[in-house]
Amino acid sequence: MIAVKQHSGGHMTPRKWPDDVDPTNGKHIGVVTSWRSEESHGIIQALLANGNLLRVSVSADDIVSNLHVPFLVPGEEVELMIEVNTYMLIARHVSGPQNSCVQCDDSDADKFEIVLR
Repeated sequence: MIAVKQHSGGHMTPRKWPDDVDPTNGKHIGVVTSWRSEESHGIIQALLANGNLLRVSVSADDIVSNLHVPFLVPGEEVELMIEVNTYMLIARHVSGPQNSCVQCDDSDADKFEIVLR
């Protein structure tokens, strides 16, 4: 199991989508359901405008971040574009609200670490 842990001993609370903020044009809002740091890969459950819920694969290369090794926090609400691949749905340009960096880029990100359990 992977957890995001504060160096002081607590866990990072996932960032929720702000009230009254629509996703960027062409993007959908989703919730990170898992993140595997050793593979730089995770899963996002994305809600489409028509109410359908999709399971979308994401890799670190598609995360909007200033960190050398970006990661997603399970439970974090993000926006993403969805690409249909021959074998799966892929998340592209995963970001925070209005194309901002994801939660791991918050100013206190240096206080957190990925912990394998």
